[in-house]
Amino acid sequence: MVSYAKKNSATLDGLLFYKVDRAARNLFDYVELERLESEFGVPFISIHSRQRINPAGRMMRRTLANMASFFTEQMAVDISQGINRRVQEGGFR
Repeated sequence: MVSYAKKNSATLDGLLFYKVDRAARNLFDYVELERLESEFGVPFISIHSRQRINPAGRMMRRTLANMASFFTEQMAVDISQGINRRVQEGGFR
């Protein structure tokens, strides 16, 4: 999607997402969306949490993206620990 948006930025009105955390699960992907907005003029539009395109709005979106990244990483840790615990308890044979 990012490469398509870069190639076709002149014809796009923006990228529409339900929520910031549905657009990017990690900060690297979110940075690419911000680059699309700043360098290619393709606005990032979130239906659920609409912020203005100003420093405060960008800070809020970055905070939401950071929280989504944290939850994704923490879920991976929790799942891994749960699997390891089940193995140690003999849950998987």
